[in-house]
Order: sequence, then C-alpha cells, then structure tokens
Amino acid sequence: MSDSTTPSANPTTDSSSSSAPPTPHHHILPPPFNHPSTSSEQNPPLDLIAQGAESLLFRTTFFSPTQPAALKIRPRKTWRHPTLDKRLTRARILAEARVLVKLSGEGIAISSGPGKGAGGGGGKGGGGGKGKDPKSNDGKLRNAVPRVLGLDWEAGWLVTEWIRGPMVKSAIFEFTGRRRSGGGGDGVAGEDGLKVQEGIEKGIRELLGRIGTVVGRLHAAGVVHGDLTTSNLMLRRDAGSAVGEGKGDVGAGTEEKEGQGQNSDGGDLEGEVVLIDFGLALQSATDEDRAVDLYVLERAFGSTHPREEHLFPEVITAYQRTMNELGGSVKGAKLGAGDVVVRRLEDVRMRGRKKSMIG
Repeated sequence: MSDSTTPSANPTTDSSSSSAPPTPHHHILPPPFNHPSTSSEQNPPLDLIAQGAESLLFRTTFFSPTQPAALKIRPRKTWRHPTLDKRLTRARILAEARVLVKLSGEGIAISSGPGKGAGGGGGKGGGGGKGKDPKSNDGKLRNAVPRVLGLDWEAGWLVTEWIRGPMVKSAIFEFTGRRRSGGGGDGVAGEDGLKVQEGIEKGIRELLGRIGTVVGRLHAAGVVHGDLTTSNLMLRRDAGSAVGEGKGDVGAGTEEKEGQGQNSDGGDLEGEVVLIDFGLALQSATDEDRAVDLYVLERAFGSTHPREEHLFPEVITAYQRTMNELGGSVKGAKLGAGDVVVRRLEDVRMRGRKKSMIG
C-alpha cells in the first residue's frame, strides 16, 4: 500500500506551518503513520490501546477523519536477524489478514436482541440444515470478525474496522456486578437473592450459547482461533453498521458506547459476538486443533469467571449443535462433526489434568 493512497492517521497541525511536530510514538510507528498530518481536516492522535509481546494496538482513523479504525503494528525486533524478522513479520501479517478476509466472506456471526433465542442456532434459525452456507441467513452474518481496511506486510501493520462495544469479559463483570449490588444477590439469602441469581444465569446462558454458535461456525469454516478468551470476544452494539463510531476497540475493546442502559434480563449482554485478535489463528480442520481451541476457551473462562464456570456447558452444547448442522456427519460413524470434536475435547481435558498433576 503506497503512502499516497493511505490517509494520515496522526494529529492535525496548522496547514500554514512549514514543519509539523513529530507524532507520539514516532520512533515505533511505520510509514505513513509516523508523519504528522498536513491536512486541514482534524485528525485525532493515535491512541495506544494495548501492548503485547509481538504487537502494539492503536486507535486511529482511516480513509477519513470520521472513520475510526484499529491499527495493529508488529515492530521490528532488533534482537532478531533482520532477514528472519522481516520474513516472520510478513508471514504473520498476511496469515492474520487472510483469515479475516476468509471469515468476512463466510459470514459466521450470530446476533442477539429482543425476541431472539439463545445461541441463535437452534434448529433452522442458526443456519440450519446440512448446508454449509451461513451466508444465506441474513445480511448481518459477516459481522463476527472485524473487516480488513488495509495492510502493509513490509512495514508490518494491519488496519481493521473499529468495533463499538465492550469485551465479553468486561460485559460479564458489569452485568453480574450491577445485578448483585442492585438486588442484594450476594448478601440476601431468600427469594430476592434467588431471583437475582436466576436473572444472572439466564443472561449469561444466552450469551454463552451465542459464543458457542459463533465458535462452531468459525471451526466449520476451517479456522481455529488459537487464543479464545473472553478478552478476545466482543459484543458489537452497533448492529447493522459495519464500521462503528464511538468507544470500544477491536483489539482490546474496553468501553461501551455512551448511554448504554440496563435492560431486562440479558439486556446488558445483547449484541453480536465478535471474534478479535487472530494473531495465532490457523486454517485447520483437524478435530484435535478444534478441541484444543475449545479447551483454551474453557480454561480461560473458568479462571476469569469462576462464579459462572458451571454455565460453560452452554458453549459446548451450542457448539456441538452448530458443528453438527454445518459440518455434516463423519464417514463410517453415526456422529456429527460436533460430536467428534466434543469427544476429542474429553481426551484433551484428560491430558491437561495429567500435565497439571505432574507439574
């Protein structure tokens, strides 16, 4: 991608000024993001959202100052041989972009709202039948992954759409915290406390069903995520808009849009489940890889949300149903694709327990 076709994503400077000050993080930003804007339009500065071992995530704009976007940069590793570093950066940027483009074409999303059932995947409503064609459900099915807006594998950056909405992790924390504090769920042992707990479980069961359905569609499309956690799942609150404005982000998505109210049971957990951060994703159709993907999510959910750990089977149930519908049956066996993966998951769990015992 040439500099001439990539709009600046840096702070606005006076167009009459002959020299613009360097941008924040100038020393780590690749071109064209390390050059201040000379446009008369007001561009917001790059905002560092998250920093990992391999990459940095910024909030920026792309194509226009009004279109928010997420910029993922893989900085050069000075301790690595330059040729090897360049090859690895190129391979990882391209691999992530290819997975995102593939899934954007497949259409794997499941939305939730008033009148829509948990998981969206029961019977015909979840993409149903034996056909592997979730694209035919409705026009919103491509929203479960962020769209790729641009990339430069030589410079090591990837720009994707900005997702407006919270991480599933923070959404669950806020959902359970509000109800327990507002209804006295923790401190009251009685009918009121039971009602609060029932409302919490109902909302989370519906959310977990949607997560299981989306992961099933992900696997049916021939992709395993590699790092499924509730921090890498978001709830898109601007359904019907491919690129949302406002608060939240595609890589670390932390904040809800302003004015998000508390609705009836499950209201705070409504939205389309979006999978983010495909840096470790693989295009794989093996039952082992799929089972390990589920196991990673199971362990992550249990450690992050221990009080809701007993509800995780909702993910497995929705996943199994979706994979059976989209993946068909296994030759020589009266089992669906989902049944086989769930059986393999039991083996993976046993290996994990033995490893934990041995240390």
